[in-house]
Order: sequence, then C-alpha cells, then structure tokens
Amino acid sequence: MSLEFKAITPVISLSGSVAVVGNSPKILGKGLGQEIDTHDDVIRFNGAVISNYVNDVGSKTTIVFVGIDLAYLFTDPYKRPKQSDEENQEIRVFNARKVVELFPSVKFVSFDPSNEERNNANKQYLSAMHLKNGGAKYIHYFAEEGPASAMYYHTANKDLEGLGLESRLSFGGPRTGFKTILRLVLSGVKPKLYGFDIDTSLEFANHYYDDVTNEKISEYKPHDIQGEMRALVEMHSKSLINIVC
Repeated sequence: MSLEFKAITPVISLSGSVAVVGNSPKILGKGLGQEIDTHDDVIRFNGAVISNYVNDVGSKTTIVFVGIDLAYLFTDPYKRPKQSDEENQEIRVFNARKVVELFPSVKFVSFDPSNEERNNANKQYLSAMHLKNGGAKYIHYFAEEGPASAMYYHTANKDLEGLGLESRLSFGGPRTGFKTILRLVLSGVKPKLYGFDIDTSLEFANHYYDDVTNEKISEYKPHDIQGEMRALVEMHSKSLINIVC
C-alpha cells in the first residue's frame, strides 16, 4: 500500500517501512546503524552528520527535512555563523552546497512560506532557495497552511486533537522533527524513531554531532520541547509511533 505524505508538494509517496532519525546524543553507543538502514525510507534533518557515526546512525538517507536557516549548522563540515550579515550570506550558500554534497540524491523538503514571509526574506524561504541554488535535484515543500499544517503550536494542537491525543503544545512553533512525525502519523504511517529525547527533565537539546563543549546550543524557547516530548510519549503509548531510542 502506498501512502502520500500529507501537505507536501510535489507529492512524496511512502510504500514501506520508515525510520526517522533524530539528532539526540542518546543515539550514540547503541549500534543501531545497520537496523536503521534496513528501512525502505530513512528520514533525517537539517545538517545531520553521518560520517564517523555510521555504526550508530546508519548511512542510508532518502529524505532530508531542512527547517532552519542554513547559517546555523554548528559542526564540521559546516561553517559557523558570524556577526557580519555579508559573511553570513556567504556561509548560508556554503552550507547549502555542503548539505547537497553530503546528500546528493535525496529528496529535500523545506517549508513553503507565505507571500509575506517571502517578501521579508524569511529564513525558511532562504534555506529552500539556497538548497535549490546549491544544486539540490529534488525539492519538495511543506504547505504553510492547510491540512496537517503544524507550523505553529495552535495548528499542531488541532492535529493532536484530531488524532484523539490529550497532549498539547503551549507556545512557539514545533521543531522540524516533531512536525515531520506528526504529518507521518496523519498520513497513516507508523514510523520508527531513533535519536529522539523524551526525558522532560532535560534543560537543553543538543545534537549528537555537536563539536562544542560547555555551550548551550539549543535552548527550549521558542520551542515547547517538553510539550513535544509528552506528545511523542503519548503517540508511542497509543501505537501511533514506535520510539526505539
């Protein structure tokens, strides 16, 4: 049975098992890479680094969701953001090309902004444009509005309610991984999740590939990360997703 990934254009069809690989450090040391690679589709996010981590995160990638300004990828081989707007523009272009170089044949999915956001050079829009200009072969777009939007906490809450879940987000916009999981479930897919934090006592959300020590890289705001964790746990308890680690 083939299922269409909701609210994405052009359409992406999924017809088998789906692994969603998050960027939590909890994925390290578990040796799940080979298991991840057995799935028909393997989804990753933003600037996920695979080299040197294959044993834990696998090597296969079919879809990459890019939901951030490409100047803010924190580790090699990407360049760090600078103070100068001009330098950051060059860094965005460099990092976009690097993402395409590392994932040469995958489907890239970015968020399709409203006309107002396009006119204001919204960072999501710029990410998509840099990917396209960097040579990405396949660009798909999440709809900003419409079925399964989940762009903001209140639209995500409508989707959570529609799934019969009690969990709700309280502020901000969901992270790229949460949006993707929510839409997979709404599309009738039961994905396996690898590398997703569900410990609500965590104060900060870091990435397994961060090469920075003693630095708070990803703070909770403007994301309700604890709300996302509670929702993932509830989805797992109701067999809508399978959290492996």
